[in-house]
Amino acid sequence: MNNFSQLSKLTGAVALVLAGSCAFISQAYADDLYLGSNYIYPVSMIEKNGNTVNTVNEGAGPIGPSTFTGTILGNTFNNTPINPVYCVDLFHNVGVPSNWPTATVSTAGVINGLSVNNAGEVAYILDAIAPQATTTNQEAAVQALIWTTIYDGSNSPTTYVDGNKVTADSNASYYSSYTGYLAELGSHIAALDTVAWVTPDPVNKNVQGQAFALPAPVAPLGGGVPVSPVPVPAALFFVGPALVGLFGGLRRKSA
Repeated sequence: MNNFSQLSKLTGAVALVLAGSCAFISQAYADDLYLGSNYIYPVSMIEKNGNTVNTVNEGAGPIGPSTFTGTILGNTFNNTPINPVYCVDLFHNVGVPSNWPTATVSTAGVINGLSVNNAGEVAYILDAIAPQATTTNQEAAVQALIWTTIYDGSNSPTTYVDGNKVTADSNASYYSSYTGYLAELGSHIAALDTVAWVTPDPVNKNVQGQAFALPAPVAPLGGGVPVSPVPVPAALFFVGPALVGLFGGLRRKSA
């Protein structure tokens, strides 16, 4: 099934690079990542290549309800509902609903073996801005902000070997929320290990990467070292209005 596949027309290999280098890549094999059938479509984006400008419609996160089984930074998930899952890269496909029993998780901003451009900013978006999104337009704005943060092409000329960049659509209904979130993002960054950076298929590396915020550590009573809690029930995460579930999977069309 298709979602962001048409952007694969961009020629050459796409290298997602951080402004700074990661000292190490922390990965652990997950028992299971399940992606639910709810998502947003369309999220309108603008693709630019030189003087060519295309409007493209994307299927996007938050994907849910989604669950995870495995251990991340000592926090054990047992078929546990997780924070809404957002799409990271535009150059692969992912089917929904779908199960990924051998997914790998990085806590160093790595997807499909490549470092995510501006991963610290993306971590801040997922940690601080995404929880504010309770409407479809706001959630679309979060997804657009993630993509433009990664693919604006401003920080690394190697991000687009053919000069392409992706920006938000100023005519889209999400745009006012997007500009507000963009201003809030500013130059903020968050620690990369506050986010699970998921590679669903680590063998072929041809499935779209996903990311979700990890539960924040809670300080124990009486002081001491903060501990990561057992993730809370789904009802506390999925508080926005239900999105329409399309069991055929994420689909993307060019306008």
